Amino acid sequence: MWAKLIGGPAHELYYFGPTVAVDPYGNVVVAGTFEESIDCAGSATLISAGEWDVFVCKLDSSGNLMWAKSFGGLSWEHVLNVAVDQEGNIYTTGSFFDTGDFDPGPGVENLVSRGGVDVFVSKLTSNGEFVWARSFGSGGYDEGRSLAADPNGNVLITGRFDYTVDFDPGPGGFNLRSAGQDDIFISKLDEQGNFLWAKRLGGPFAEFPLLRTAVATDSDGNAFVTGRFKHTADFEFGATTGTVTSAGEYDVFVWKLDSSGECLWVKTMGGVGEDEGGSLAVDSAGYICILGRFRSWADFDPGPEIAGLSSVHSDIFICVLDNSGNFEWAAQLGADTGNYEAGKCVAVDPHGNVLITGQFSNTVDFDPGPAIANLNGSPYGSSFVWKLVVAPCVVSSVRNTASPTRAANVGFTVVFNQPVMGVDITDFALTTSGGITAASILGVSGSQTSRNVTVNTGSGDGTIRLDLVDNDSIVNADSMPLGGTGPGNGTFTMGESYVIDKTGPTSALSSSATNPTIAPITVDVFLSETSTNFILDDIAVTNATASGFTGNGSTYSFTLTPIANGPFTAQIPAGSFTDVAGNGNMASNELNYTYATTDGMISIGPPNPNVTKAGPVVYLVTYTGANAINLNDSHVTLNTTGTATGTITTSVAGPDLRMVTITNISGTGSLGISIAAGTATDAFGNIAPAAGPSATFVVDNTAPTIVIGTPSLSTTSTGPVFYPVTYTGADTITLGNSDIVLNSTGTATGTVVVSGSGLDSRTVAIWDISGDGTLGISISPETAADALGNLSDAAGPSTAVVVDSNAPALPVTPWHIGIVLLTALLVRTFLSRELVRKP
Repeated sequence: MWAKLIGGPAHELYYFGPTVAVDPYGNVVVAGTFEESIDCAGSATLISAGEWDVFVCKLDSSGNLMWAKSFGGLSWEHVLNVAVDQEGNIYTTGSFFDTGDFDPGPGVENLVSRGGVDVFVSKLTSNGEFVWARSFGSGGYDEGRSLAADPNGNVLITGRFDYTVDFDPGPGGFNLRSAGQDDIFISKLDEQGNFLWAKRLGGPFAEFPLLRTAVATDSDGNAFVTGRFKHTADFEFGATTGTVTSAGEYDVFVWKLDSSGECLWVKTMGGVGEDEGGSLAVDSAGYICILGRFRSWADFDPGPEIAGLSSVHSDIFICVLDNSGNFEWAAQLGADTGNYEAGKCVAVDPHGNVLITGQFSNTVDFDPGPAIANLNGSPYGSSFVWKLVVAPCVVSSVRNTASPTRAANVGFTVVFNQPVMGVDITDFALTTSGGITAASILGVSGSQTSRNVTVNTGSGDGTIRLDLVDNDSIVNADSMPLGGTGPGNGTFTMGESYVIDKTGPTSALSSSATNPTIAPITVDVFLSETSTNFILDDIAVTNATASGFTGNGSTYSFTLTPIANGPFTAQIPAGSFTDVAGNGNMASNELNYTYATTDGMISIGPPNPNVTKAGPVVYLVTYTGANAINLNDSHVTLNTTGTATGTITTSVAGPDLRMVTITNISGTGSLGISIAAGTATDAFGNIAPAAGPSATFVVDNTAPTIVIGTPSLSTTSTGPVFYPVTYTGADTITLGNSDIVLNSTGTATGTVVVSGSGLDSRTVAIWDISGDGTLGISISPETAADALGNLSDAAGPSTAVVVDSNAPALPVTPWHIGIVLLTALLVRTFLSRELVRKP
């Protein structure tokens, strides 16, 4: 096709030489390390800024140079891998020392190592313009060996590190420490270069291989890493670590992590010699191709089986695992004469064929089978490109619709690892189980790597699986038969099956509760098939309520609470729910129970009346569900307060009624009743419980009271005087003038007048008071009554009022006489003087 020269006067193929990637448009991106200057495909010359710099150039699918860029500093930068994402952005990784400018344009983007050799990761656009650059490392020797872009534009980097490294190139921190010598890391950055996660692998010995450690991704964003480890190494499994042990010196590992960095599995392979993985690729079907080298003998099946290869010296191996890490096949390349062979890189084309590049010396047979395909190389080393044509095979046979199903027709999708032709109905067979009959294949459609097969499910229930029976009629573009030459090599019987279910589910209700019951019961529900739409409302009940529904799938339970004594039931009617396939259920059994509780068997009604003086008072006693009642006087207890008492008598008031009468009531307080247990039985032999205490009634034999208050005057000559009279507990008051007794002493007298209304008070006035002495009042009995007829007692005598009708006299004392005599003398003297003055 074409070849281009990239080189200059100094060294360019430093370390492992340039690295190559192809973008989605068929353009070729080459990255490498150079010193002094380099001519890129005869169209552009780049000049290094210092010792070793990085160049990146892009050629179209015809080999024409599209652009060339370089970046670096005064010290050195080594690029070890290049990758391209789905948008054509270009990523490089490697190592650098001191300070380097990673912007290949006029801008400056300096990265500074942390005292030793650090890892760099760079991103350029499809036009070679700078996007970002990141670095991380320690004071030791750290380098990025491989990188890959996932479908979301994130970039995964793997390589080696020692000591403690902060893998977050941003302001945050995420430290990992090597377990011994060099450890292997895998780190993930997003499309802006921000840190996502990092993991380490290692033990007390150096895991860093002479070949590259490598990383690849699949269409789901899972990461795959390969390399080597010695003796014992730890792999991070989430929050914990898992340990693997080598069979001899160094063994190969393959490590799968999901997009979040959680370990999915680790597989190892090798033998007693030194074995290591250096490159890997993942094809569109998820198969993992691992390239590396081994010495002596090695087992390449990571499972319990043996897939051994032997070498006299050191040979190249290629091993293929499925997406779960199970062994598929392995091959080797090498000579027994001590020649040099080393694999460089592995890739998988769209047809699943494996492409390998590397170096060899002298003569090597490149056919891993019995045939011979010798290539003669230089004794000093030559490069090779090695293609292994993979026979077509079935990758999967999967259902097109949900299972279980009741459909008459279903479909399967059969996927091949590469485009095939010659596929028709005769290449397929059905494997059935259960009661399925008359199932058949209706047709095959599709092309290239996929076929859709339509199947009639026949009748009956069971399973149907679509198998492919290889008779060498299915071939790829190179006419290679399915599974290789020979009928049966490509037979596939590991596909998915449909569960065919055309019968409605059954259900059963049961309870371990005793029957009859006196309490709610727990009911267990068992479905013959899983249902996703069975709910509490699907259960029909009588004389009960259903609640507390729990369960899922095919097992449930609920609480059935009876409403009234007697039978109560539960049942699931037909067509209430469906199984996963959509079949409606058949009716369940009817669960029958009897509710027989003594709760409410006996009840005491209210007293009639609820207030009395002497009675009688009646209580009605009601029996529910009783078929024998034997209540008598001895079963009834009279509950009393105060001095109240009475006599109990029982009688029949109806089939389910008894009357308790209380007579001869006396005293004051309250009365009620309680009834002992055992006064009745029901049809189930249950004995009536005790009842009571009942509501009480008031016994009132207390008469209204009268209080005569203080008179309005304590002394009077004529009055009037008023006495307040207070009644308590009266429902009628009949107090009149004739009910008042006037209590008098001396000659005191007066007229009594009663006034006022209501049930609380009256006023007694004494008018026309005369004479001397005292007056007071007393009230006759029976001037008031309460509702029960209790009459008031007499009241008084009241406080007396002093009556004084005489005028007061002047008192005569010696002092008074002296005053009179002095007055007379003064008058006489005055008159004498007046008489002397007259002529």
